[in-house]
Amino acid sequence: MNDRIIRLEEKVAFLEDAVGRLSRTVEEINIQLVSLSQEVRSLRRQASPIDETAPDIGRPPPHYGR
Repeated sequence: MNDRIIRLEEKVAFLEDAVGRLSRTVEEINIQLVSLSQEVRSLRRQASPIDETAPDIGRPPPHYGR
């Protein structure tokens, strides 16, 4: 019986450690996600004036012919 309790305690300790590491990883990924989202918003704001000055975006240039 004592061996079973020791094994269970070892498993619980391992799982607690794994959950802690996973939690830290999720937190790091969330920080990166927030940073990347801010960067995308910034790039969209920078690209917005370009879109307004180039109304033909998406159409082939005139020299492409048909």
